[in-house]
Amino acid sequence: MKYKPGKAIKGIKSIVVPLALAGIFFTSCSHPEFEVKDFQPMANKEFAGQNSVALNLDYTGAIKNGFVIPSVRQTSGGMFVFHFDVKNLSGNTQKFYYKIYYQGESYKFTETWLLNRQIAENPYASENFYGSWEDSATGFKNTSAIPADNAFHTITDSFRIVGNPRNERKYYGPDESIFVTKADIKDKTEAIKNNPEWLKLITDKAEKMHHTLDEQLYIEAKWTANADNQKNIINNRWERNPRVGKYSFILVVTTEKVNAEKKIPDYISDISKTFENRFINPYYYFLYGDGRKVKGAVVVTSPDTLKVIAKPDLGKGLYIKPTDFGEEAMNTTYFRRNCGSSSELYFDAPFRQYLNEADTNAKMGNVPIVADVEGDAYTVSDYKRNSFSDSQLVQTSIKVARCPCETVNSDSAKHLITLTAPASPQGKFIKESVGVKSRNGFTYGKYYFKVKMPSLLNKSKLWNGLTNAIWLIYQSDMPWNNRRYSASGYIPKSDNSLPPVRKQELSYSEIDFEILKAPHFWPRTSYPLNAKVIPHEVPTDSENIMVTTTNWDMANRDVERFTRGVDSIYYQGKYYSMHRWDDNYKAITGKTPESNNELFNQAYYWFEIDWEPTEIIWSIGPEKDKMRVISYINSTISSIPNNQMLITFTQEYHFSKWWPGLPFLQEKIPFPAKDAIGTIYEIDIE
Repeated sequence: MKYKPGKAIKGIKSIVVPLALAGIFFTSCSHPEFEVKDFQPMANKEFAGQNSVALNLDYTGAIKNGFVIPSVRQTSGGMFVFHFDVKNLSGNTQKFYYKIYYQGESYKFTETWLLNRQIAENPYASENFYGSWEDSATGFKNTSAIPADNAFHTITDSFRIVGNPRNERKYYGPDESIFVTKADIKDKTEAIKNNPEWLKLITDKAEKMHHTLDEQLYIEAKWTANADNQKNIINNRWERNPRVGKYSFILVVTTEKVNAEKKIPDYISDISKTFENRFINPYYYFLYGDGRKVKGAVVVTSPDTLKVIAKPDLGKGLYIKPTDFGEEAMNTTYFRRNCGSSSELYFDAPFRQYLNEADTNAKMGNVPIVADVEGDAYTVSDYKRNSFSDSQLVQTSIKVARCPCETVNSDSAKHLITLTAPASPQGKFIKESVGVKSRNGFTYGKYYFKVKMPSLLNKSKLWNGLTNAIWLIYQSDMPWNNRRYSASGYIPKSDNSLPPVRKQELSYSEIDFEILKAPHFWPRTSYPLNAKVIPHEVPTDSENIMVTTTNWDMANRDVERFTRGVDSIYYQGKYYSMHRWDDNYKAITGKTPESNNELFNQAYYWFEIDWEPTEIIWSIGPEKDKMRVISYINSTISSIPNNQMLITFTQEYHFSKWWPGLPFLQEKIPFPAKDAIGTIYEIDIE
């Protein structure tokens, strides 16, 4: 079978070759013409004596350039120094040619699979994060002339790991990291004023748009400055950032003859090139494929490993994206050194304020009460007793932050972020959501979150209406961030038509923790008609909140077992339940009852999203080393995203219709009399 890009490969995890078998294909490190030994991929003095090196990603400059491993703050010159020894056994002085390759091992597809009982290339292996020289056009480098003197000669070189290591054209585009300054706008404004024809166009436009001339000049000057920036096309390496986790290294050494005769194909020596319109993973080629048969080439695998960890400094500030707050009309009252829209925060802050505007235009009739729902001032009895006519209800929508920086804070001394879902202002009836979002995207990883989120139940077990959420969301809706091509297609998030219009490529992806007071079980219609027992809520559930876990797979059908209604999946000795509303529903969700007191009335609690290429595992626990799995899915039942995503934290209010069967309706819960404060203490992505 010839693999065609975009063809659905089902059940791929069950047929890949186990890693334990892979070693039998490793190439020897000697050849009749030469011998190679002592390959050390990270021989820097900074790592002396370390076979396993651990590095935290350096966030400095990552918004503009993507992550660079190592950075200039981690090694001299910001490079890995590697060396190896080669002995010339040919009898004649000659040069040798060499190339180093690296690959992320923690989050990869194995390089092989079984096809007709034969080992073949796993077509998804090209999605792995691998690279070589930063300039991919640099093929095999040559050594100096080495005599056949029966002695080993040491070759020393350097490399680093960067984003978009294949230099794929789809990640090239305008330099989005160019920050338009006040000086830029001033220069453009003067240019407009000094051009009578241009100035007249702006004057006419201001009159038409009911703007003052100064307002229209500002708008035009900023737009023009941005447009000029769009002409600067660069390699946006941050659009395919390096992955976290472990990395391996291989060294390939060849003779002059092999290099001259181009026995190693161009698409391997230059990994930016393709074969039959697809990339070929060099690890597959050299360790399992035709590269093993190249006479005059030696492949050396290193036992040394690199572990990459992302640990954003939560005290480095919060960036405010002006367009989120109306730009020219933006209220800067609460701006401060570490929260605002300055160029320093644009380049340095790992998080920005986030506005979750879903359904903010919809209205609900809410009870006209402001009360301390978190305390004892308002109880379940009050909730049941209070009754109002439709005309007495407050017609309101769920709000988002009106003033940037007012409800979010980055503490540079304690290195944490706080979020405040604010109390309803005196004389007003407002439920306002709050959130922050990361700014550096990743694909895959074990995401650990140490947080103290607001308690959701008061002593009488009444819900305060909040949903605490930790989620991953697609970084961009531009084509460079599309999920992999799908034969069956994805249903766009906004498409609620019947039948829906499916798209073969789509950027939307989302993986959630949403924690709220919801029913333990699903409606009767979600269970099989012949089910003998339908679960019911039990009294002990009044003590619990629901930790819901969701993967937005956009109803993709490229899976072995597309489920709807209630179903379950087996993982490590246990069945985990999940639910999809219908054939066109775009997400699959699990629900786990947990103690509100344990999760929210302690000093902190840990949450983990383990996002792998073929599975997602959700875990929680009181400490990072005491986590327990609460939900699980894999690629046999749900499409696992493979694009770049961001971290989002929200404390938000949901409409009741989002969660059928709520024991407490949002509309009957009073407006908050007190702030609900959450704290993000630590984030580790490993």
